[in-house]
Amino acid sequence: MPVERPYRGIPADARVADRRERLLAAARAEIAAGGVAALSVRAICTRAGLTRRYFYESFSDLDALLLAAFDALHAEIADAVVGALAQVREQPFDVRARAAIGAGLEVVVAEPAKARLLVAAGGEHGALAARRAEAVDAFATLVAAELPGPPEARSPIAARMVTGGLIETVDAWLRGVVPLDEEGLIAEAARLASALAGAAGGAAESSGR
Repeated sequence: MPVERPYRGIPADARVADRRERLLAAARAEIAAGGVAALSVRAICTRAGLTRRYFYESFSDLDALLLAAFDALHAEIADAVVGALAQVREQPFDVRARAAIGAGLEVVVAEPAKARLLVAAGGEHGALAARRAEAVDAFATLVAAELPGPPEARSPIAARMVTGGLIETVDAWLRGVVPLDEEGLIAEAARLASALAGAAGGAAESSGR
């Protein structure tokens, strides 16, 4: 395998990373324009100004690129949620829930491609659906740590219900099924998450007596 040398002072690995980011940016633009179903290697390469050779330098196929795009989106949402929670650490659960939901949703609605990618992950796209399930597991763990009460009283079922219900609701909202504006969605989702968390905490307390 030939060794790439620096070109105009830019190391080979930096050029590979730059091309990969250009391909991901092009993919996001294509998803925003026509959705995941219309995505193609040719369209991505044309938009990125790169040949197919450079696509396969970074990705084995379209699924690999979509997984990379989803992973980046998941990490961005998670960072936003964790950052928002850090700002309201000592506040009641309902305040923390509202901050976390608002921060995550702000990331999703920032670009049409992000919303379309999440909707595709909630559908029948095999690779994305499997990765979405992993993301639900990760967020359920995060929610479990935020539930009120001592750690031993925090219900993993409640955490999963809050997480799964919220993700499905956001998915429906992005598809236009939930008739609320963004602020209304955040407020209602935080209220219901708090109600479920409170009910789960009360049940755990009762069972411990």
